[in-house]
Amino acid sequence: ETISHFKKAGIQLALLTNGSSESQNKKIERFGLAPLFSYIFIEEPVLPDLPQSYARLRAACPITIAGGELEYTRWGAKMLMDMEAIDVYQMDPIMAGGISEVNKICTLASAYDVQVIPHGGSVPVNAQISFAQNSVVTPMMECLVAWQKIAQFFLKNPVKPVNGFITPPTAPGVGLELDESKIESEREIN
Repeated sequence: ETISHFKKAGIQLALLTNGSSESQNKKIERFGLAPLFSYIFIEEPVLPDLPQSYARLRAACPITIAGGELEYTRWGAKMLMDMEAIDVYQMDPIMAGGISEVNKICTLASAYDVQVIPHGGSVPVNAQISFAQNSVVTPMMECLVAWQKIAQFFLKNPVKPVNGFITPPTAPGVGLELDESKIESEREIN
């Protein structure tokens, strides 16, 4: 109801929905209302251990389905793509093996015509992945702004979106440099 008021006022909204707490039939019913809104995608609409439910929901739903946040291997990614269970693969780059492994997943996704939008756990790593890929394969990245205050606390130059965009880091490697002034104490652990 609130969204329809925004639309009547001429305000454009793009929605991302995370719907893993409902039954599949309830999701299909709710997401059947999708033409009324401008959804970008539904993120993780079912529990990650139910790939067949992803496939059924994707077949019945007019909205783009994103998943894979809790899938940690390229073989798991391939299984979801073989099942045509997702439109957008959204792995967490840190949990999925880092930049090298995620680049392999992106190559796999391009062969399946599946977009990749890295999950927003580590913005500096996501930025490296996103900027290294063709924008057709990786058109955007997720940035969990509140989480980044914690995740990037010890960095000299945290990677932050400005007006919805992230500028590629220019420092060598992943572009991370520790701000040692924020370290209160340290000790070597053997």
